[in-house]
Amino acid sequence: LIDEMDDGTGWVRTSRVGDQLIKRYPDFDVRNFGSKSLNKFLASLPELEVEERILANGNPIQFVRVKPVPKPVKKPAPRRTAKRTTRKKK
Repeated sequence: LIDEMDDGTGWVRTSRVGDQLIKRYPDFDVRNFGSKSLNKFLASLPELEVEERILANGNPIQFVRVKPVPKPVKKPAPRRTAKRTTRKKK
C-alpha cells in the first residue's frame, strides 16, 4: 500500500494508509495484532519507518515509509600483477 501511495518522497501519511487498509480489508483492526493504534502497529514492523512531523500550527502528523534497503558496498576488484619471469642463466 505504501509503495502504491508514494508521491515520490517515499513518505505517506499514516492516516492515508489506514484509510486504504479499511477500504481493502474492512475487517482489519490493529487490535487483532496487539496494538492500540495504527501508528504503533506500523512502527512495530521492522521493514517500516514511522516519523512524526509538526506542522506550522503545532499539530503533529505521522508519516510512514518502507525502510530503504542499503546498497551493497562494492569491493574494488583485486589488482592483478603481471607474473615476473626469471631468466635462466646460461
